[in-house]
Amino acid sequence: MTPVQKLYDLLTSLQAILDQLAISLQRERYDIIRLETSNLEKEVTGLGELFAKVEQLNREIKETVSEACIAASVSGEHTISNLLKQLPKPERELITKLQFSVKISSEAINNALAINGNLLNDSLQFTTQSMQMFTNALRQTSSATYGQQGRFVDAPDEPHIICKEI
Repeated sequence: MTPVQKLYDLLTSLQAILDQLAISLQRERYDIIRLETSNLEKEVTGLGELFAKVEQLNREIKETVSEACIAASVSGEHTISNLLKQLPKPERELITKLQFSVKISSEAINNALAINGNLLNDSLQFTTQSMQMFTNALRQTSSATYGQQGRFVDAPDEPHIICKEI
């Protein structure tokens, strides 16, 4: 197998993993919205594994690009762009299409990560504000809400938490 063929296979594998990442990020978004924390933990674990694969493939791609550049006698930096200049048209078109596809998928994944991060951040802010509201309401002395014999005391402009037991 030539280095260019290996590069094509690696880029194809990278695209397949990026597609899996996009699907996992979509599931993660739904889990965030539905507050499915158990599913969310599984998705995060799966995402970590997929990102590890992407990292490994990126290292292999970099090595393969370097090998292909040496085989094609590319002068200067060993990059895909410089390699493409030396490749015959059919190979150049295949690698260019894959490179473009990987770029688009990477951008979509970055956007999905940003959206999911914002959703998590907003959820945490809402939770913090809710906790602060309840903390402030509970700081009131119990006599401000309940009077003697457990009866509700009407105090205007003050928050109350009322518990009616049967």
